[in-house]
Amino acid sequence: MSALEAATPQRQQPKGTDHGTISREEVSTRSIFCFWQREISKSDIHSPNPPEPGSVSFAEMIRQLEHEKQDLAVDLDSARAQSEDLLCKDREWQEKTCCLQEELQGCQSSIDQLERELERGSRGIIAAITALQSSQSSKEDKSSLQME
Repeated sequence: MSALEAATPQRQQPKGTDHGTISREEVSTRSIFCFWQREISKSDIHSPNPPEPGSVSFAEMIRQLEHEKQDLAVDLDSARAQSEDLLCKDREWQEKTCCLQEELQGCQSSIDQLERELERGSRGIIAAITALQSSQSSKEDKSSLQME
């Protein structure tokens, strides 16, 4: 591997990073980046090629730039609204996750308590069986002594 290949960004990773994990911020950044790539490619398809220098008057170029600025402002507002919607959905999912985790902890506590009660009941049954067997053997011993 050449020194140039070793220095390329895709080969460099911070120490201690796991190759298989992607941070939440990185996913969000990638999603936004992909969104804007699609939006830019859409606008490139629908917008005419830029005029060649000197073919359009300065005033016309200013009007075109102002129009593009307005379009970008609309796109920015749309992206902000979408971002806010996504943040709201993220908060909702976080709340649902938190509630489910609390419910899971409650269920686990109930399971633990039921297991303890089951163990205590099993020990009680074993003790009762042992006592019953002892009682029966002592009765058998008494009746065998009486027969003799």
